[in-house]
Amino acid sequence: MRKRTLSTLALGAASIVIGAMLVGCSSGDSSGGGGSGEPLTLVTWGGTTEAGYKQAWAEPFTESTGIKTEMVNPVDYGKYSAQIQTDQVVWDCVDLGGRRIIKNNNC
Repeated sequence: MRKRTLSTLALGAASIVIGAMLVGCSSGDSSGGGGSGEPLTLVTWGGTTEAGYKQAWAEPFTESTGIKTEMVNPVDYGKYSAQIQTDQVVWDCVDLGGRRIIKNNNC
């Protein structure tokens, strides 16, 4: 029971964070992710996780802002770290686990 409760709390926290990130990417126009003309790129593990992200965040975000989203999978920690280290990040939102966030804080 405790494990399920913690999982539910983690999912809820992730939902709030990702929802806030998506709202922050809205520039008020419909030109793409953050006004750049590009779609907002969401990186997930694929499968039902991707389907959940798409239904819960991507589709409502596109509907309310006109900004398209692109779903990419699977998460590749090495590729993401390389994007950060070279200052060429092309992924807008990546589904990282809590330990990975802490571990890669200093990429």
